[in-house]
Amino acid sequence: MAAAQKAAETSPASSEVQQVLSLCYFATGRYEDARDAAHRALHLGQPWTWKHLASHYADSKEYTKQLRIFEQTLREKGNIDEFRLLLGYHYWMLGHPKVAEKEFVKAMEHDPQDKLLPMLLEQLRKTMDSHAAGKGSR
Repeated sequence: MAAAQKAAETSPASSEVQQVLSLCYFATGRYEDARDAAHRALHLGQPWTWKHLASHYADSKEYTKQLRIFEQTLREKGNIDEFRLLLGYHYWMLGHPKVAEKEFVKAMEHDPQDKLLPMLLEQLRKTMDSHAAGKGSR
C-alpha cells in the first residue's frame, strides 16, 4: 500500500499506478478510496484484463474472496449506488461487459454529472461490439 501511494504521488497521471492503488484499497476494504482511484485510472486509460488483474494475486481465489466481501458489504449497508462505478470496473476486468454496462448505467443515474461514465459506456460498448463482430466472422 505504501509503495502504491508513493508511486501515485510521483506518477499521478499513470493509469497503471492508479489501478494498483485502487486494488490495494479494495483489498483492504477502503472502498471509497478504491472507487476514487479507479475513477482516476479509468479517466487516464483502459481497465486491466482479468489476466493482468489476476497476476497481482498469488491465488485468484483471494481476489474472488475480496470481491464477494465487497458485494456483501454493499448489500448489508444498502449504499450500492455510490459504488456502482467500482462494481462496473471490477466486472469489466473480470470479462463481464454486460454486467459492467448495467453498473455504469446505474452509476450515471445516481451521478448524472459524472462526465467519465458516458465515455466509459461508449468505450465498453465499442469493445463489446468489436468482440461480437469478431465472433460472427469465425
